[in-house]
Amino acid sequence: MNPTQTTRHGSRRLMLPLVVAYPVLAISGAVWHRPALSLAALLVLLTVIALPMLGAGKRRAWAAWLVGAAVIIGTGVLGVGPILLSCVPVLINLALSWVFGRTLLAGRIPLIARIIASVESPARLEEPGIAPYARNLTRFWACFLAIQAMLLAVLLGCAVPGGILFDLGITPPFAVPAAWAMGYAHAGAYVMIAVTFAAEHVFRQYHLRHVSHPGFRELVMKVAVRWPKLVRGQGLDH
Repeated sequence: MNPTQTTRHGSRRLMLPLVVAYPVLAISGAVWHRPALSLAALLVLLTVIALPMLGAGKRRAWAAWLVGAAVIIGTGVLGVGPILLSCVPVLINLALSWVFGRTLLAGRIPLIARIIASVESPARLEEPGIAPYARNLTRFWACFLAIQAMLLAVLLGCAVPGGILFDLGITPPFAVPAAWAMGYAHAGAYVMIAVTFAAEHVFRQYHLRHVSHPGFRELVMKVAVRWPKLVRGQGLDH
């Protein structure tokens, strides 16, 4: 195994612990009002996002990571680290909504169609009802994630105490209990996505019962492995 392969293997091993560490640090920082834990959560999240490129040894990725880390530490010095952390769930949902929505533009293949072609086969899209369903489901996820981003913005913006407006010294138009807002942002929002994903899988098996479907576990594993290529539009090769 050459040094590059060793580095990539090490980065893959780090991914799961970092993914688990992020919500633990974020929730701990919000509950105990410890800015240091909030900053640590942001650094972990930045590392998770950049890890594939860092593992490839790309200098630009390391430079971007260092700049991002400096910005995060700077926000901590300025005392706005918790505010930045509160914006993360909103930005994640907006980014995912954009990922789905941009594939609906003219001349592009909807993201769900890419997933079907990659997980099953490109020929599956030629079967009756599959292609329209794939486009409609892509549209659904784009809208669902955008709505969730707006809901999170309202909850986190109006949370008292600890909300974005509260931390900026601005009285929110209405108060949302901080426990509700933080609980939904750091747990409920992700549970909602998981439940919706599972419910759609059940609905699809009934609605498109004239075709066979991959098992739920198989579907999740294949999508997780191929997600980067699917987003880049490289998901049409079986």
